[in-house]
Amino acid sequence: MSGSQIEQGRLQAKLNDFSTAWQQRLQATGGGLDATARYAEGGSAQQRFSLRGIDAASVQLARSETVQFSLGTRTSAPVVLEAGQSEQSTVRTLDQALAPLGIRATRSDRGELGFQTAESNWNAVKSGIQVRGEGRLFPTGRFSALRAEASATTVQPERWSVADAEGVQQTLTQAVRLGDSLTRARRAAEANLDQLAATDETVIGIDQAQILTDDFT
Repeated sequence: MSGSQIEQGRLQAKLNDFSTAWQQRLQATGGGLDATARYAEGGSAQQRFSLRGIDAASVQLARSETVQFSLGTRTSAPVVLEAGQSEQSTVRTLDQALAPLGIRATRSDRGELGFQTAESNWNAVKSGIQVRGEGRLFPTGRFSALRAEASATTVQPERWSVADAEGVQQTLTQAVRLGDSLTRARRAAEANLDQLAATDETVIGIDQAQILTDDFT
């Protein structure tokens, strides 16, 4: 086995260790560190995401349509997306429909429509959110699957690669950036620890993630 293969194997093992630890982040920090490596006060980590086909532009361009959402055994009340309604009204209407499913509709500082849910609910949303409409924006009849996509700022080490030099460089860059985010998260957790809004578990969990990140870099 060549030296380069040994080095690649070493990096892959470290990446696997970190990816496993990141998947256990919620439990390790008591919900105090979200998927973007930000501190979540009171263990309230949220997952931000988009829903394919649901954005302010497509809603405004379509004709009015009654839509309904489903997640697991829960079904939302039907709501009407009005043609030409404002982005603020669209967010409010979708939020009203999705709130009973544990999902909130949001609007970013740039005015973009998005969604968020408790991280503990994310896997269910990702694999099970469904919609039905009246055949314009969404199919009528039976519920059909909606594609939920995690926010671009979500840390996803399972997608990092050390298979080649370019992949290693990109992964190291992301790991360094993550390390900086973890440092900021720890400071925020420490500040809230003094106010009893954070727990030792959160700080210790962030420290463990930081150690693994530093070791990888």
